[in-house]
Amino acid sequence: MELKEALAKLAELQKKLYAYQAASSSLYLDGTTVAPKDTAEGRGVALGILAGERHKLFSAPEVGELLDFLWARKDELEHPVRRQVEELRRSYAQLTRIPADEYMEYAMLTNEASDVWHRAKEKSDFELFRPVLEKLVAFNIKCAGYYDST
Repeated sequence: MELKEALAKLAELQKKLYAYQAASSSLYLDGTTVAPKDTAEGRGVALGILAGERHKLFSAPEVGELLDFLWARKDELEHPVRRQVEELRRSYAQLTRIPADEYMEYAMLTNEASDVWHRAKEKSDFELFRPVLEKLVAFNIKCAGYYDST
């Protein structure tokens, strides 16, 4: 593969990753602003699917190979591109350690947590939020284990 071709593939990858992030962010914003009450579950499913597709795209072995190829030629890259590749390699190393189904589940859980938090805040009722907060903490501890199993 030529460097020019690899850079074109990198640009295409970044566009797709941005599209998934923009869609997820739009759904989240809708949920915290104008979405009707009791729509969190459906939004959570959509966010889970988007997270799964993003995981599938970004954790593909071809992406790792592309990033390794570019990193091996980092001295030929302009500084901003070199830094992007460095950050993408770090993100790739982290994401590929998390099973796709758990990544999707976490996206749905954070959506649920946001919805419950808003309801709990309205009622000044921390106990309403406590169970989902405990789930979030447990999930984050579990994911931390994927990064460092020692």
